[in-house]
Amino acid sequence: MTVAVFLGPSLPLEKARELLDARYLPPARHGDVLRLVREGAVEAIVLIDGAEFGTGPLVWHKEILAALDRGIAVFGAAGSGAVRAAELARWGMRGFGEVYRLYSEEVLDGDDAVASPSLFQNGRWRRLAEPFVNVRATVEKARREGLLDENEEELLLASAGALFYRDRTVEAILDRAVASGAMAGERARTVEGLLRDGYVDVQARDAEALLGHLARQGLGERPEGPPSTEWKESHVFRRLVEEERQESVGSVTLRTGEIAAWGALARPEGFEAARRGLNRFLGLELARQRDLRVTDDEIDLEATRFRRRKGLADEAAFRRWLGANHLDDEGYRRLMEDEATLSRLRHWLFVTERFGTPVRALLDEMRLEGTYEATAAEAARAYDLFRTLCGDLREEAADLGSREDFFAAYVQAHLLPRMDRSFLAWCEEMGIDRGRALLHALVREGLRRFCDGLG
Repeated sequence: MTVAVFLGPSLPLEKARELLDARYLPPARHGDVLRLVREGAVEAIVLIDGAEFGTGPLVWHKEILAALDRGIAVFGAAGSGAVRAAELARWGMRGFGEVYRLYSEEVLDGDDAVASPSLFQNGRWRRLAEPFVNVRATVEKARREGLLDENEEELLLASAGALFYRDRTVEAILDRAVASGAMAGERARTVEGLLRDGYVDVQARDAEALLGHLARQGLGERPEGPPSTEWKESHVFRRLVEEERQESVGSVTLRTGEIAAWGALARPEGFEAARRGLNRFLGLELARQRDLRVTDDEIDLEATRFRRRKGLADEAAFRRWLGANHLDDEGYRRLMEDEATLSRLRHWLFVTERFGTPVRALLDEMRLEGTYEATAAEAARAYDLFRTLCGDLREEAADLGSREDFFAAYVQAHLLPRMDRSFLAWCEEMGIDRGRALLHALVREGLRRFCDGLG
């Protein structure tokens, strides 16, 4: 059982290690759970403590949903883990302990009830203020033992609840109670001693109980969550997944968004790469809107074509390419599925729906790229030369053989080394009238080259 535990001030690390052999990580920040999901090296994630509010965004709900969707068991207790477990219980996150119960029964709401500023010092987390859940448990215990009456209990809880979580110390709670006029200063000093001597750390108790339970019982059976996966479609979640992933390049760690930004803004071809990427994105979105689906065979075919085209038939070379491009097998499969989907989209556009041909789009692309004028001039010179000479060179041109002979020879010598599918299949996918117009153009080009050779 491989378990990752996000742990901070709720329980000393040495105590946690005694209870459960696990990978212990600091309090979770936004994106930390998602990074574990991407690593794919854990069977379970235990969220006990999250980072303090002021240090950055908290763990996002959809990170946890992504982990659950991958079959990773996720447990929560004590701190922000208890809060998230109560919020996500119906999706399969499992809560544990008293704090979880209070949130799931809506006795408590708001993350600040489990929050407290803390300091990592000499290998230990030290709280600088008291979490409300511990104050509540301590005060209730004192009242049950007859050390406080009900009015004092209500006063202390109201005083604690009114304080900002960073200011919620025992001294501040009692000062507020005294300032209200409902508690005398001498009584406050007595109560302070009672609270310190009878302090109840419910967060530590819950964290200890959960780790001990996992050590004894294991992960157990994962509860069934609802079938809906609509949460995946949030644009904010997609942005988190696509832009915030961290990758190592040599000794430097970069976010994927930083790599993309550098590629778009700093490299000479960056603008065009960004535009092609956007067009790719739009094509995939159109395919999704049209519910165009591809089969496993189509994906496998795209994968084979790609490896052949890039010279990656050798497995070692392929693995090096995956590593250099920050892809694993699943990521490569996703990339090839996208390629197969775009192929299916082109077939749908030009063959099934007969939207015409991409001639205008190709010409417009040349105009935008600044190559139209030169391309048109080259074509004019070539075809003008052919028209001028073809009448005088019919006999010489016949030496080329039939159009079909030339076509086969030309395709074999000039096109196939750069193509990853049959010529006619390529023409059909690109909407070029099954290759007839292009075949004629190739024959004329062959005659032109032949005429050039005579000169």
